[in-house]
Amino acid sequence: MQQTGNVNWQPPEPPEGNQGQKPKELPNAVGSFVMGIISLCLSPICCCYGNFIALALSIIGLVLANGSLKVYQKDPWAYNEKHYKQAKSGRLLNTIALIVSSFITLIFIIMLVTGNSPTNYDDLFKNMN
Repeated sequence: MQQTGNVNWQPPEPPEGNQGQKPKELPNAVGSFVMGIISLCLSPICCCYGNFIALALSIIGLVLANGSLKVYQKDPWAYNEKHYKQAKSGRLLNTIALIVSSFITLIFIIMLVTGNSPTNYDDLFKNMN
């Protein structure tokens, strides 16, 4: 049986200038993570006009997360890996929130175009009795 790959692989050493330094905080990583959580929570709750807020927050959070990941890719030794993981999680949360809020916004726009605005629900429930 032949093994593939190097069994004694060691991670590369940090560049000369970064040895002994404490890793810095990745900019906007925590902000994108928080915006992802907030927009994901707001998406199903704010079904009408408030859903546009969740849509805007998820877009802003996605831009912040992608910017943080680009900064990390330029110099990974200078930044904390915990913040890199937060930026990746923020990108995932914001992507999910963007999909959910876009779907809800699309349904809301279709309801407005067809004349079934949320104010007509009172009439709908009254007619059911």
